[in-house]
Amino acid sequence: MTDSNRFFAVLIDIMGFAAAIDALTEEEHNDLDSMLRSPANGPGLAARAVRLSSSYELFHKRLGELAWEFHLFIHTLVTFSDSAYLVTPDQRIAQQFAMDMMGYCYKWQVPLRAGIGYGNFARLAFSTLSRPSGALVADSPFLGSAIVRAYRAQSCKARGFRIFVHPSVSDTCGPAWLYNDLNDSEKSPDANRELNFLHPPHRTADEVLIALHDMRIGVSDAHVLEHYDASDQAIRRLNALGSSSSWSFSQTDS
Repeated sequence: MTDSNRFFAVLIDIMGFAAAIDALTEEEHNDLDSMLRSPANGPGLAARAVRLSSSYELFHKRLGELAWEFHLFIHTLVTFSDSAYLVTPDQRIAQQFAMDMMGYCYKWQVPLRAGIGYGNFARLAFSTLSRPSGALVADSPFLGSAIVRAYRAQSCKARGFRIFVHPSVSDTCGPAWLYNDLNDSEKSPDANRELNFLHPPHRTADEVLIALHDMRIGVSDAHVLEHYDASDQAIRRLNALGSSSSWSFSQTDS
């Protein structure tokens, strides 16, 4: 499904990262900075700082790897802080990028959330300027309905570490189990389906549920726990959907 100036946009974001950064003490912030400069500094540093640094590094490491693997099919990839936008004319690339990042982040116990939208996209010249004074100016102007729709899907009312899909995205690209309708209580004008990121034997529900359980250890905030509960239920539904067709790829878009 391609058309001139029509693109799929994927927004991915590490959930709770800003709150975790803000919760660090001054000493832990210093440890985080030390850890980011070199993992060799890790021994003896605060556990929360080491964990945040590891999550951040792993997230960006995988983004870099996928940028290389998919570079022939990527129109734009913008990374910033704990988020990234991928823009591509190919729906399959958008799907695979989102599925890979979600599966990878579950493996490393990084809570990720994603949204996919379809629409137009435009960008101006990207540039990076380093002034003699030390100031760094990075200019990355981009916009479009695909960007807005991916953002709205990612920030929809449904809970969980999942891949939410804007209604602008067709569900005909791939096998029948690849897209699953959200529960009626989760649906909104911004997201009505989610993408199934499970794919046995590469990513099984059991492996993801174990990772989710480990991620949950020590979490006590009721609002955050809602995301874990919703993730657990969604993973089981996605697994049942795929299992019902033996994860067959026979129903594909030509």
